[in-house]
Amino acid sequence: MITHAELSNAIAYLGSQRVMSNITDSTYAVPSLDYMLGDFQKWWSARMEIDGLQKWEDDNDCDNFAFRYYADAQFAHYKSEESTAQGLSVGIVFYMAGAREEDGSGGGHAINLIISGKENQRVLTFIEPQRAAYNRNPVLHLTPPELDSIWFINF
Repeated sequence: MITHAELSNAIAYLGSQRVMSNITDSTYAVPSLDYMLGDFQKWWSARMEIDGLQKWEDDNDCDNFAFRYYADAQFAHYKSEESTAQGLSVGIVFYMAGAREEDGSGGGHAINLIISGKENQRVLTFIEPQRAAYNRNPVLHLTPPELDSIWFINF
């Protein structure tokens, strides 16, 4: 489990400046990255396909994917009943991408962030939910300019 304060410290300085954030719960369960990239992603991709939401369009864009991934991860945490933590350490990140998933152009983009790992060694993994929707490798490695451009994170 990670507390509000610990989560805040983990994301406070992802780039060269302090990141604005909204952290809504007092405690968060910390998922294993293997679970998020394995069982959860397979389940989520199947849900997105059933709901007909895998395709990016102007009215189903990056923030829709990021919010859906975030919400479904929170509901999966609730349904698992494996932890009494109020939330799951999966958030939404807004930044300036060098190349966005939907068309390769640069500009504002929304993705997800998973905080995993042990108490003294947290791992921050950026996720492209548009890739996860097709059950492709969703892990992103943001460049230093992209990290510096993060303007908001929501947990």
